[in-house]
Amino acid sequence: MYALRIACDDVYPRLIDEAEYVVRAVHPNRPVHRVQAVGCTSVVSYWKHWPCLFPQHAPGRKHLRTIQLEDRQQELVAEHPELFLRGLFNSDG
Repeated sequence: MYALRIACDDVYPRLIDEAEYVVRAVHPNRPVHRVQAVGCTSVVSYWKHWPCLFPQHAPGRKHLRTIQLEDRQQELVAEHPELFLRGLFNSDG
């Protein structure tokens, strides 16, 4: 079983709520948990198919492997560029 863990700064409660909402929307039959730590909350969900949705997640160091969108991911970005950009801004400031 794989875990999707999204660490969110507690300063941004809207982003925590949004992360939980989106994870639940992707797989509504799986439980989603909030795990509190000092200054942050992780939104966590366990599912064996998370790697199917994130094929870029592979063994090894990120900076040493190619990271590119799959065709189906590229199609989603092309259809909804504003949501893609919003996700980038929310995750990186």
